[in-house]
Amino acid sequence: ATGTTLILTTHYMEEAEFLCERIVMMDQGKILAEGSLSQLLEKFSEGDLIEYAIDGTFPIERAKALSGVVSSHWKAESGQGLLTVKSISETLPDFLDLIKFSTASLTSLECRRRTLDDLFLAMSGRHLDE
Repeated sequence: ATGTTLILTTHYMEEAEFLCERIVMMDQGKILAEGSLSQLLEKFSEGDLIEYAIDGTFPIERAKALSGVVSSHWKAESGQGLLTVKSISETLPDFLDLIKFSTASLTSLECRRRTLDDLFLAMSGRHLDE
């Protein structure tokens, strides 16, 4: 109903994304951020995510230099990487070409927009279950 406020406390960020018009993110009693879902994602998100796993030798320095890459994390021992990009549709074709013309093979790929879970991790430095 109009003019009604309901306060929902949850550790399930997907639940907050779906149910809430306004979100206040807190960590250990401290307010980290507040606003609508779109406001929080726009204000605190660095971009979209490309998560991948590679088998073989991968030219990570060339991946970091691709157009639209904001940041890159690479775990050589596991062959797993994460690219933060301005736009998945802008960067993904070049990323796939880089793999295609290397000796590496792609074993896993997930492209997604940031979520409240990602924002909480970025702002607090820890996962919700820690």
